[in-house]
This record gives sequence, structure tokens and C-alpha cells, in this order.
Amino acid sequence: MSDHLPAELQPPEIQSVIVGPLRTAYEISQERHDSEVGDDAMTFGQHIWKSGSYFLKKELDGLPGCWAEFVNQSLDIQIGRVRLRHHKLGDSEQDDPVRCFPNHPGPASRLGPEQLEIELQWPRGQPREYLGWVIGSYGNPEEGLGMVCLQAVGSERALDGGIARWEEVVVIYQAGSSAAATSAASAPKAATVIAPEPEVGLYQKEETAQEESGRR
Repeated sequence: MSDHLPAELQPPEIQSVIVGPLRTAYEISQERHDSEVGDDAMTFGQHIWKSGSYFLKKELDGLPGCWAEFVNQSLDIQIGRVRLRHHKLGDSEQDDPVRCFPNHPGPASRLGPEQLEIELQWPRGQPREYLGWVIGSYGNPEEGLGMVCLQAVGSERALDGGIARWEEVVVIYQAGSSAAATSAASAPKAATVIAPEPEVGLYQKEETAQEESGRR
């Protein structure tokens, strides 16, 4: 577990709530992706961003300590003290998350000044806690969702104002392929914390089960 990951993002159930909506968004976007009508990597990314934001809001909004709201068409997420934004990053699960950034300046870039203010007040000698994070999802139309990372936004910016460096990268989901595992392991400062698979099943009330057993 990363020392820089705030307590609000460490529970496996919170990480599962983040991963689940993105898996749904990728599955739906894969089904409707059609290269014969002009769909390409750009349109796939747009579908992921839109559907991912929709399903993230649906799952996170209303959970204790969580808030999710669209601000200027971008989903602003707050979990306790932590602010988050979602971005589809890279082209596949083979991308190195340390070197993948949003392709334009946007709301995620504005998390940096808030983090700088926190850093100036942080006690010397204590592990630094980052409170501005991007939920980075990686995948493509052919293979679906390959990896989900929590990526800490610092104060370093490119010439166009976009994010130029991640302060920390924590992998919370990766597909079972060896390519995804290799990518996460080779990334400097990338910690891996795999969220558990959501449990899905059919359950009977105890009284109903006993009645059916007695009739047999």
C-alpha cells in the first residue's frame, strides 16, 4: 500500500465501487463500437469518458462521505477530503501509467494548486498525503478494460497547462493478462493494490429455503 494514498481511498470496498462502474462503461462501449460507421480510438475514448462518468456518479453519489456532481459537463468527485476526476488515458492496458496524461488542460489540472497549498502546510518529515487524484482507466475496443489507476496530481505542468507529472500511481485493477502486470510492475513509483471482484449471486431467504427443503 502506498504511504501517499489517503485513508479515504484505501478501503477495498471504495476501490471496488470505483472499478465496477468503469468495467460497465467499457463493456457497453465495446458493444456499441463500430468501425464501419467511423468509430475509432477517439470516439471510444469519448464514450468511456461519458459513460464512465455517468456510472461513477450513480454508484458514488449517496455513499456516506461521498459526493459526485457534474460541473461544466465534467464529473467532480469528493470522497472525504479527496477530490477526484476520471480520465480515459493511453490506448491500451500496455501503456505505462506514469507517462500517460490527459490530452488537454482541464479540471484535473486545476487540482494542482490545491495540492501545492496543502504541501506548504504539511509537517516536515511526515509522509506526504496527496488529496487531488485522477482515476485513470486504460483499455481499447478490442480488449476492453485493462487497468484502473489512482494517479496523484502534483503542481508540475506542461507548457499548455496540462499535467506533466504524477506524484504517485497506484494500480487498483488490472486484467489477468501478463502485459498489464508487466506494465504496472515496470512503472516507477507505481504501487499495485487489486480491488476484489464484486460478488454476484442469487440468494434465498432462510425460511423459503427450509420450506422448499421440506417439500422434497
